[in-house]
Amino acid sequence: MQPGEDPDSRTDVLLAMPRSQDAAWQDWRRQAEGICQALTNKSLPPDLMLSRAYETWIHARDIALVTNKDLPPPPPDHLHTIAGFAARLLPHAAAYRRVARPGNAVRLVLAGPGGGTWTLPLGGQIIGVTVEMTMDVIQFCLLMADRREPRAVDVMIRGDVELGYDLLDAGPALAPR
Repeated sequence: MQPGEDPDSRTDVLLAMPRSQDAAWQDWRRQAEGICQALTNKSLPPDLMLSRAYETWIHARDIALVTNKDLPPPPPDHLHTIAGFAARLLPHAAAYRRVARPGNAVRLVLAGPGGGTWTLPLGGQIIGVTVEMTMDVIQFCLLMADRREPRAVDVMIRGDVELGYDLLDAGPALAPR
């Protein structure tokens, strides 16, 4: 993509190009192989690859939904890694949306295959956990990817309920639009 070129206009240009399905597939395959080759570069930050995996899953899911296809979730160990990445984004989203509370922490309990528990500081050193949020791991990942409305996620909040809802609202703030 050229500087200043947005994804929609690039897509329009590519769709307007006269080329066969085979040529389009070959272009895609070359790009996929380039990405795979880049992933062998051990100097890349691990979060860069996690971000790419997260985005790939979310976009594949978007395509599956539009084309009425079933796409299973990532395997539990992969989903756990993606959920951990998304969980680590939550304090940054809270700071961006100015709902972080220094000294406080959220305990995030994500249920289901690939879930886990994370205690995340909301700015500065943790004095104590002030809110605990329990929800499905896939729903949390979709929330953080801006694929779920914050108030539509089935969540159990203990402790500072207002902060819990502020965190849900902040979650998708860092998702690319």
